[in-house]
Amino acid sequence: MTGWCSWHRGVATDAVAVRLIDRTSGPGRPVYACPTCCRRHHLTPISRTAAAPAGQLQRRHP
Repeated sequence: MTGWCSWHRGVATDAVAVRLIDRTSGPGRPVYACPTCCRRHHLTPISRTAAAPAGQLQRRHP
């Protein structure tokens, strides 16, 4: 996917979403980074950090 890397401020052919900028209404706006900037700045793509759906959460019982 061609996109804009917000870290090196340039075009990247394989940019991935790493952050969401909150808006007052509607969904957040994704911020993209290229793989090189992800490694350099220790960024994790959003798909790897997304929480599990509620049905998949494990509950601890006392």
